[in-house]
Amino acid sequence: MIVTDPVALRAKLETAIATGKNKGLDTSVWQEKLKQLVQAQGVATETRELLETQGWCLWRCRALDDEVIVVASNEHASGCPDGYPVYTELEMSYLLEADDSTLRLVHQAKKLSGATVTGVEERKSSNA
Repeated sequence: MIVTDPVALRAKLETAIATGKNKGLDTSVWQEKLKQLVQAQGVATETRELLETQGWCLWRCRALDDEVIVVASNEHASGCPDGYPVYTELEMSYLLEADDSTLRLVHQAKKLSGATVTGVEERKSSNA
């Protein structure tokens, strides 16, 4: 069973770590995963708060070699800092499942021309 709810996942990881420690296992990898999950939850909470209060926030995006991007609640968000590509929440939702090459291509289009993401289609294999 795959757990996608972050709270439930955190509880499962904490239980697994405690069980592993009781059995004398090295749980350092699990502890690191839990640390990453807690950090991601913090970023998500802070992002949501900033989007609701000022309409935008800055992200340092690991998937884009630590480039900084603006995440905006919508295309009409005001006060976004200049010099960064702007991604709306809707655009981010389209890119959640995009592979690295698609993400990089979209990012270059954003940087060069301010392109708008209207969807992402999965590439179909020609070997089907």
